[in-house]
Amino acid sequence: MTTHEIKPYFTDVKEKGLGLWINYILSEYLTRKNIPHKLFLKALGDDVPTSQVIDFITHNDIDIIIPSDVTDTFYLAKNHEELSKYAQFAVTDDVSVYEKLENKWDTFQMMECLGIFTPETEVFDPTSEEIVDSEDQQYPFFLKIASGTNGGRGVWHIKNGDDLKDAIDEINVDESTLLIKQKPVEGDIICGQAVFDHSVPKGFFFSKSVQADDLAGVSNKYMQSQNSNIKDEVSHVKVELTDSQWEELHNIFTTIGKATNYHGMIDIEFIVSPTDGICLLECNPRFSGALHTSLSNIGFLDLYFNVLLDQPSMYDDTSLCGNYSAGVEMKARFGDFYTAQYYANNLQKVLLLRNWNVILPPSHNKAVSDVKEMIPSPKSVKEMIPSAKDLVSMTKNVMTKVPSPTEVISKVLFPNRKTE
Repeated sequence: MTTHEIKPYFTDVKEKGLGLWINYILSEYLTRKNIPHKLFLKALGDDVPTSQVIDFITHNDIDIIIPSDVTDTFYLAKNHEELSKYAQFAVTDDVSVYEKLENKWDTFQMMECLGIFTPETEVFDPTSEEIVDSEDQQYPFFLKIASGTNGGRGVWHIKNGDDLKDAIDEINVDESTLLIKQKPVEGDIICGQAVFDHSVPKGFFFSKSVQADDLAGVSNKYMQSQNSNIKDEVSHVKVELTDSQWEELHNIFTTIGKATNYHGMIDIEFIVSPTDGICLLECNPRFSGALHTSLSNIGFLDLYFNVLLDQPSMYDDTSLCGNYSAGVEMKARFGDFYTAQYYANNLQKVLLLRNWNVILPPSHNKAVSDVKEMIPSPKSVKEMIPSAKDLVSMTKNVMTKVPSPTEVISKVLFPNRKTE
């Protein structure tokens, strides 16, 4: 499994640590399914040569690569032809699919063209004093970095001019930073996770965050999940929608799939407005930070692996798309997850995140073969054991070399009493 490229000394592991969370949840899934597994975790960036990735795959018998975040997906898409010869992964070979959906400004323009309701959005220029200081500025609004953020970071709720100036100071804008201004839409924010099989939506799972305004704070709570003040809180609750709303969501997934030929896992946030209906807020072409909620219906991750491994499932009929959140009991209590303990017991996963050169122990079959070669045969063991006659002779030789007490005393240097 891969995650965002992590800086030396792990200075940004908190901001880019979505992969650590996804790795833990997938480990929970595999354990609950009683599937024997060896789950590696590596930080993948553009500076990692494909040759290193391939060496790691071959030496450790890797079957599947799971990209947890957007940049990992970009990497696999760009190097699809080469890497797909060595391992399987649910990513298409067209990187532009993921680049467009990751960029919030591109997504807004795409949804407008597709006729999908999305919040009113425009590009915001923070270098323009006329815009920043304008008395005509309409508050409140959301200021967002268009690309390269996750986990609720890169979003500011601007209620007045002071908020705007504080946000601009915090952003530290450079020439490559594109900001967008988004008009609020009243309603509940719900998180949709969906699995696509080459443009066809196969299934989805929805949950509603109870702390949608502080997603970064929620991630901190999962690291402190056994704290007595936190453990009984929940991060998400069940989504209750009408049949027509579920159908509308399915139609949105189908439309996006056809337009992009999407393949793999995607996280899409919606707003359920009591007056305007279903509004698509943003797309994240990656695993969702709310993946843990899908353990409430473990069949959703079964579906993901069926698609990844190109195996048949009950939703092979293209007319069917499974609603895995319908009728389930939502399980999202902080105290039911043990992230900190998991990584305390698997510390090497974090310490070796950036190191693709470290080849961990060989596969089971090769290990058994190596051990067998190290074990001497019964014949060679017998030859190494001395006979009783040899033991008697060895004992006599040792005894003849031991000096008598008289010889020992005669060789001891006693001090001269007078000079002493």
